Amino acid sequence: MFTIIQQLFRLHLMLLLLMFSINVSGQSPVYKNYTVNDGLPSQVVYCALQDQQGYMWFGTDAGVSRFDGKHFENFTSRDGLSDNEVLKIYQGSDGRIWLLMLNGTLSYFKNGQIYSSFNTENLKNAQTKLELMSFLEDTEHNLWFGSSGKEMILITPKNNVQVLNLDTLERFTSNRLVYPIQNANEVMAIVGSCLYQIKDLRFSLIDTACYVAKNLPFVVTEKLDSQSVATSFKDGIREIKNGKSTLILGKEMIPDYEAIQRMYIDKNKGLWLLTSNLNTMYFERTTKGYKYKTSFLKGTYMGAVMMDNEGNKWFCTVGKGIFKLSNDADQIKLFEGNSVIDKTEIWSVNVDSNDNLWFGTGARNLYCIIKDSIKLEIDLGNEKYRMGRITRIVFDKLNNAWCSVSNGLVCVHRDSSNAFSIEEVTTISNLRNFNAKYVGFDRNNEIFFTSFRGVQKVFKRNGKYVFSNFIPTSLDLSGRVFCLYFDNDNFLWYEKFNVLNSYNGNLVKKYSNLASEFKSQISCIQGFSDSTLIIATYGNGVHFFKNGKIINHVTMADGLAGDLCRKVFVDSSVIYVATNQGFSYFSYVNNRISDINTFTTSDGIVSNDIKDICVKGEKIYLATSAGLCVVNKRISQLSSSRPPVYVQSITTRNSSITDFRQLKFLYNTDFNVNYIAITFEQPDKISYEYKITGSDKNWTETKNNSISFSSLSPGDYTFLLKAKKYNSEWSKPTVIQFSIIPPIWQQWWFRTFLVSLLIGFGYSLLKYFTERNYRLQLRILKEEQTLADERSRISADMHDDLGADLSNLLLMTRMKTNDANSETPDYGDLNNLEDFATGLIGKVDEIIWALNPKNDTLKGLIDFMYGYTKKVSHLSGILAEITFPDEIPDHHISAVFRRNLFLVLKETLNNIVRHSNANCISIIAQFKDNDLELIIEDNGNGFNLNNYQSEGDGLLNMHKRIQEIGGTFSLESKIGNGTVVNIKVPCF
Repeated sequence: MFTIIQQLFRLHLMLLLLMFSINVSGQSPVYKNYTVNDGLPSQVVYCALQDQQGYMWFGTDAGVSRFDGKHFENFTSRDGLSDNEVLKIYQGSDGRIWLLMLNGTLSYFKNGQIYSSFNTENLKNAQTKLELMSFLEDTEHNLWFGSSGKEMILITPKNNVQVLNLDTLERFTSNRLVYPIQNANEVMAIVGSCLYQIKDLRFSLIDTACYVAKNLPFVVTEKLDSQSVATSFKDGIREIKNGKSTLILGKEMIPDYEAIQRMYIDKNKGLWLLTSNLNTMYFERTTKGYKYKTSFLKGTYMGAVMMDNEGNKWFCTVGKGIFKLSNDADQIKLFEGNSVIDKTEIWSVNVDSNDNLWFGTGARNLYCIIKDSIKLEIDLGNEKYRMGRITRIVFDKLNNAWCSVSNGLVCVHRDSSNAFSIEEVTTISNLRNFNAKYVGFDRNNEIFFTSFRGVQKVFKRNGKYVFSNFIPTSLDLSGRVFCLYFDNDNFLWYEKFNVLNSYNGNLVKKYSNLASEFKSQISCIQGFSDSTLIIATYGNGVHFFKNGKIINHVTMADGLAGDLCRKVFVDSSVIYVATNQGFSYFSYVNNRISDINTFTTSDGIVSNDIKDICVKGEKIYLATSAGLCVVNKRISQLSSSRPPVYVQSITTRNSSITDFRQLKFLYNTDFNVNYIAITFEQPDKISYEYKITGSDKNWTETKNNSISFSSLSPGDYTFLLKAKKYNSEWSKPTVIQFSIIPPIWQQWWFRTFLVSLLIGFGYSLLKYFTERNYRLQLRILKEEQTLADERSRISADMHDDLGADLSNLLLMTRMKTNDANSETPDYGDLNNLEDFATGLIGKVDEIIWALNPKNDTLKGLIDFMYGYTKKVSHLSGILAEITFPDEIPDHHISAVFRRNLFLVLKETLNNIVRHSNANCISIIAQFKDNDLELIIEDNGNGFNLNNYQSEGDGLLNMHKRIQEIGGTFSLESKIGNGTVVNIKVPCF
């Protein structure tokens, strides 16, 4: 019963074979599609421009976008645009990038800012009724803008704006579209279907043959060079030059000529025609004229086409974003055919000995391309097992294709007439195998494959292919095996549960110790003739194994496209690796890895998710999740122009600098230099080199777009920056000069100031010590003078006062001696003699107290004053109320302070006793802050203060004595109310 089902299955496959044998429609280029997911503001893109620096600009219905190859920078009405629908973009000779809007207004970009009617006075009047669609800068640098409403805007070099209404011109057509053009030194304009000459703003009709279709009111015109333009006429595209028109492309050579809407001319003077029936045609310019070359992106509504300075072609679509076709697109192709394989996930690819290309999909479909003319599609499934992917295709000596499918193993037989038949391999007992992983041959061309049952060997029995286990279960238990390889000695190497195993027919050897180095599943094993194994892992790159150990290893850190490696293909000494992030190839000679090259979608391949890879001749075939991609080996040998490199800004912690003239930074300022090399050919592979003169001797290479500098020494520097693409030479260096201002202490003016300050300080210090020594000497001299004065005073006192008293005492004594024999002694005289002697003793005590330095303390002074006051009170009979502090500090005071204060007290008490007739004295001594306050009050007669000077010099002397020791002396007295003396002297 199973045999009948199997025969029916084969018949079914043969019928499918006949049904799906169709012609290949060829190979298509691989486009890079930029959408809103990549940063575009909208997928409706009307126009494109490459500016003088190399940036790409795109006008959309949601603003304008600037593209540097990696990032889109978008500007909208929030940034100053007068309208968000940007229909056309042009750049003037002064660098301004003009944006023509749907609402008939103008905006322009310059030095990082948008200018429009919102912020620029002369643009407020620059508006037409309908959208602006065309631009011309004439030889005198006047700017002309044409609208769709028979209006023009003229902006002179002095930025004077004038809006020209052309409604008064002849009405040969209902079309109102205006195109200004330059013809030699004359300015002309196409208005509708009429060609006019403009002179002094007067329009003179020249021709009415410009072509406008009935249903498509467009005249197409484009600048061919600085002296001529190409314009659509009734008989085709004509060149207008020197006042004459010449046919350059006849109407009969252009399909659907009436459907032409726009025309563009690239830098090679190739002519692009965009039609209303969604056809983008390219006409190549040759020595014999223009000829049709090809069409692009049929069925896509195209807004504009342009070619950049690198030869990349940009297709602006209305609804699908931007498509970029690389300059080297001829080197990378995508197989296209019926809808089954367009962008279909391809899992396996290989080329047989007849150079026929085979590939398998993730849905059981096997394809064979024979001589690029026939495509064979075979469904390797059946009615019962519908799911499956073809994981590997290999060929035996008879050129039969063996396919490991996720639901079995299939052999596709082919005879000499290219007739095909299909056989599914079963077990000996006619059971199907499931989940085949890998198929390969040993050195004797015998078939083996792997599955969840282990390694299986295929052989013929009764005329059909069957299989059975290859390794005895006694040597290795059954289990899932992913890949296998037979080396030069026909030893089997295979992976099992992430462990590398070998089998020599008698013994299984496990390399469990290497599992920690592989760290993941082994996905593919290949080898060299010297017995070196190349082991790809599913997460840790590619390992090289020989003599039981790992001898080399390559990962993403070394330049590999990805660490998750699916397949390895060996082409002589070159190794190709398919990863989930692109593919790489490198040379491996004498155990050394060199010249690692990596290709990703940025290089033009259709997908980074590569399932399989094979190489034949000059072609690299990639099975990817987005279709089958073919890469020409020559792509790595192509060279391109040097990229322009710009410093965009220099940023510090607090500012961003875009004006690089006279750059100066304070010492110890950290700053970043931000730069970019503009390229649209693999921008991820841009390399930079930089150095700073005076700091770096050698160039430093980097992949970063920013360099940080910190702690540069003061001085003048020149920053040099250059860039290169993966296939270009280094660009000419961009030069930025800057200075690091030295710190204040290193600047000449500061040093001059510091020297002056030191000199001044030294002078001040010298002056201070000189004055100090002078003051010290003066004080010593004053003290010596004071001491001399004191000695003189004491001498005078002793001579005048004490001497006189002693003389009087001597005289009185003699007189009393004469009276000694008197019978009646005079006791009154004796009492006077006693008082006189007592006073004399007091004066001697005062002199001794004044001379004794032990008494130079505050406590000693107050105690002496207290005792003296008590004595005066006793001798005079006047009651004394004395209030002195309980605790008196033993603070040192000068002899002058002590003497002056005591003498003032003595003089005050003497005045009270002699003149006041008081019977009570109040003396209060108290400390306030750092002062000693002495208050002496009596209840005597008092006196008139206005006449105190006439009373003598006593009060004046008291004032002087107190002022001499830094104090204040005040006196209050009224006749009949007593007197109050207040003394304050600093004592601490």
